[in-house]
Amino acid sequence: MKKRNFVAFVAIMLMTTVSCATVNAANQNSALTKVCKDSKREYVFDEKGRVIKEIIYANSKNTLQKEPYAAYFVVYGTTENTLIYAKYNSAQNAFNIDCQQQTFDAKDFPEIIKAPKQK
Repeated sequence: MKKRNFVAFVAIMLMTTVSCATVNAANQNSALTKVCKDSKREYVFDEKGRVIKEIIYANSKNTLQKEPYAAYFVVYGTTENTLIYAKYNSAQNAFNIDCQQQTFDAKDFPEIIKAPKQK
């Protein structure tokens, strides 16, 4: 059911050809989608308004559709914040298990990923 909803959401976003528009999706301020000519980015926020997930879509080489390219996940802690990067594997239709991650001091980097301004 979740996969079908996600596929339907992506299909609707792809049909909407907007040159760099920012749109609210799902619950207010819990998700944000930015669609540009050659890419799309989806942001998901936590209860404090910080980005906890960013998925990047790029134009497919074979079609005009955008397909997943990479994802960033953020784990916020009390002393450290961790950024996890995973590249999309189109052969497996999943993000790679072999992720890269980096840890940041929570005081110096209270937010790791900044979301675009909403219009």
